Amino acid sequence: MVTAVLPEAPVGAIREAERRLEREGGEVRVPLPFPITCELLEELSVEYELLRFEASTEGELIISGPAWGWIPDINGNLCVQLLTWGMPISGGSTAGVDRGFHPLSWSPRIPDVSWMSPETIAEALAVDGLPRGYWPVAPDFVIETKSQSDSLARQLEKAQGWADHGTALALLVDPGEHAVYLCRPGRPAAVLIEPQEVSCEPEMPGLVFDFARIWQLADQPL
Repeated sequence: MVTAVLPEAPVGAIREAERRLEREGGEVRVPLPFPITCELLEELSVEYELLRFEASTEGELIISGPAWGWIPDINGNLCVQLLTWGMPISGGSTAGVDRGFHPLSWSPRIPDVSWMSPETIAEALAVDGLPRGYWPVAPDFVIETKSQSDSLARQLEKAQGWADHGTALALLVDPGEHAVYLCRPGRPAAVLIEPQEVSCEPEMPGLVFDFARIWQLADQPL
């Protein structure tokens, strides 16, 4: 289904980005001559189901494709651990890349893993009912995972961006280096090298990730 929004987008550039992502992975940034809205991103997501669409603060359309290698398994494991922690918290919500966010002070982005508290969910619902693809809040907690084709600087900028725009704690996981970066508001990122466990306290009381299995997944041959 093509709506009136899509013809304004540079379709040729998106298709070229799709071909490049298939070859190289990572992300492609396309400058657009008009504001990038959540509605546009949602329409593009429907039209190009295998691509992920975000926006940079500089007005670029950020396009990324499906994760390579063991990254989906790593994200799935982290999501299950987060879900297990969050289940006793009535009303909290854990999600993967199927949920994006648009904090009022930032551009629309999609985390690899996220968690919202009941209070944050209520805040989002109060804005305009049940959101579609991009919730008008920042999640309480975020995980971003770096693949081999991703830029560490870009991924760290994104993780810190969550922390600086309303997220209490954001983790950046670098499976290739067995490293975890902890990003908190207004503070430089702290890095842990090959931790077996990562505590997310005090922001997320009781949340401790088992990273021994994560490193095992990361070291499997492709």
